[in-house]
Amino acid sequence: EYVGFTQAIALGKNKSLQPRTAQLDDVCALQYTGGTTGVSKGATLTQRNLIANTMQTLERFNNVCVKGEETVICPLPLYHAYAFTVNMIMFASEGDHNILIPNPRDLDQFVAALQPQTFSVFAGLNTLFVGLCQRDDFKQLDFSQLKMTVSGGTTLTSATADLWQTVTGCTISEGYGLSETGPVLTFNTPGKELIGSVGHPLIDTDIALWNSDDQPVSDGEEGQVVARGPQVMQGYWHMPDETSKVLTPQGWFKTGDVGIRLDSGEIKIVDRLKDMIIVSGFNVYPNQIEDVLTQHPKVLEAAVVGAPDDKTGEKVCAFITVSEDVSKDDILDFCKQQLTGYKLPKAITILDELPKSTVGKILRRELRTAV
Repeated sequence: EYVGFTQAIALGKNKSLQPRTAQLDDVCALQYTGGTTGVSKGATLTQRNLIANTMQTLERFNNVCVKGEETVICPLPLYHAYAFTVNMIMFASEGDHNILIPNPRDLDQFVAALQPQTFSVFAGLNTLFVGLCQRDDFKQLDFSQLKMTVSGGTTLTSATADLWQTVTGCTISEGYGLSETGPVLTFNTPGKELIGSVGHPLIDTDIALWNSDDQPVSDGEEGQVVARGPQVMQGYWHMPDETSKVLTPQGWFKTGDVGIRLDSGEIKIVDRLKDMIIVSGFNVYPNQIEDVLTQHPKVLEAAVVGAPDDKTGEKVCAFITVSEDVSKDDILDFCKQQLTGYKLPKAITILDELPKSTVGKILRRELRTAV
């Protein structure tokens, strides 16, 4: 059963607000997962989870941000874990000025809203950065005070990071996390970013890499990213079976993402386990192919999925959007310069637009039905 919003308003119309004293271990929010890889589930986050993650993230930003003096562009919905914690709680609790963009897909109105502003922080994600940097009116904005750009929610490609810095003069600091982790687990230190990584774990956050038997992998090897810390959820709301699949008795949360720890200690996210393509027994990760595709000067966005193949088990299929006409052979020749044979796209489809969620994440699951 559920109560609709208008019904809730009507039911509470004649009631008075009662003071409440919340405890740290009281449930604060049910943060629903995006459902990009399955049924959406309510991650149960306590007051402690969210306060801890706010303080952890703020500690990573403290070398750049000045309390009460930042003007932050927030083009992400506040119901999404990223903006909910970083913008709505963290920046707001510091007394900073959040400028909300109601409809970031309307780039005309988006840029118009930015024109009178002098902003110091910009929060976004890969697809949004690409779209804005293609516009002449965006390039003419005042970026003189922009000192930190935050990226999360989806993988940041190296081509996008380079393009953004060329246009705005500001680097992008990429972080990583999930609805189930409050959400931030790792973050690049602003101004000291290692592009291609999601940075070091936040303070009081343990990150490990496990194999399929839930055992730690050797140094330098890929494994499933598992995390433990004060920001990790209590479980999925009324879904004990689903909770037991991802939370161990020792408090480790299995993210479902494949990662690797670099020699310098940063974490690099390779891809989602469920999105991995197996070609002739070899693991192929879509993120790597997408990063190469978007380095082509005429490719704006890319998404890669697997499709059944009689000879190799699966084959790599690429979907792209482009800035101007380009042949598929030209794209393939470009890929051959950087990718080994089994990773090359066997099919390339040029679309006017890639399917995206309301937050702007590219929906690979919808593309799988087209191959």
